[in-house]
Amino acid sequence: MVQGPPGRIATGTEAVTAPQVVAYAKATGPIDTPVAASEWPEPTPPEGVVYKVPLADVTWLQHPITIDATLRAKLDKFVGKDPNAPWWWFVQTTRELGQADFMLLTGRA
Repeated sequence: MVQGPPGRIATGTEAVTAPQVVAYAKATGPIDTPVAASEWPEPTPPEGVVYKVPLADVTWLQHPITIDATLRAKLDKFVGKDPNAPWWWFVQTTRELGQADFMLLTGRA
């Protein structure tokens, strides 16, 4: 793979968007926003199931974002849900975020 324009990975003739990641620290909130790397950083890619993702372009947030009821009420993932109710499911089960939620959770909105 070859690095294309920022946030994009070129794979042969096809360009795909590199996944952006929000790292969450327990009881702290989002703390950084790396991008999933286009290539495995080690000399030999691992075989089998791997529970780590190579990261690139890590941007540390100046201050963690507090995911309180006010912020949760603004997130698309909470539409139709009580933002004051327990929200463990959001951190433990969310695999994808829309752009608006990503921007709110990284303090860019």
